[in-house]
Amino acid sequence: MLTHCSHPENIQAHFHIFADRLEGLSLASDALNQRSNSGAFRDYIRLFESAFRCPMTSLDNTLKKYLNQDMGYTRQEILSWNKLRHSLSHADKKRSETVLFSSDAFIYTPRIKQAALDVLLNKKIWGSKSILRNEIWRPSVFTTSGDKKNPTIAQAGAKLRVSSIDYFGAFEQSWDIKLKAT
Repeated sequence: MLTHCSHPENIQAHFHIFADRLEGLSLASDALNQRSNSGAFRDYIRLFESAFRCPMTSLDNTLKKYLNQDMGYTRQEILSWNKLRHSLSHADKKRSETVLFSSDAFIYTPRIKQAALDVLLNKKIWGSKSILRNEIWRPSVFTTSGDKKNPTIAQAGAKLRVSSIDYFGAFEQSWDIKLKAT
C-alpha cells in the first residue's frame, strides 16, 4: 500500500499521543480490517468526524488546512468524499441520486486512507477543531494528486502495491512494484 511508516521507532517513541484518541485507533482498525472499500471509506470519514468533533459535511475547509500540504489535497477532492459517502451509505436517493458500491469507492480509498493516517498520527489535539499538527509520521511513498486517471506519486525508493478493478468492475487485482529514483 502507499501508506506505511518508514521509521517504526518514531511511532513507538510517541505512543503516549494515542491516549486521547482510542476511538480514532478503533475506527482506523475497523477501516483497515474492512473487506469492502465502501466500508473502509465510511470508517475513514468517521475517523475525521471523531478527530475534529464535527460532521464531515462541515470539514472541507478544516481538512484542507490541516492535511499535509505536500500531499496535494484540494477542497474539491474533500467535497467529493462527502458526495461519495452519501451515495455509498444511503440508497433512498434523498441526498444523492445514485447508489454506489464498493467497486465505486475503490479508486478513492488510497487517498482517503492516506489522509486518515495523517490525521490519526499527526493531529495534536484530538476531538477538537484545532488544526495544530505534530510531525510524527510521514509516509515514505505517498500520492500527491487525487486525479483518478493519473495519480502522482512522490518520494520514490520503496515498494508500491498497485491495485485496480478488473474489466467487469467486480474483483480487485494487485501488483507489487519496486520504485527507484531516476
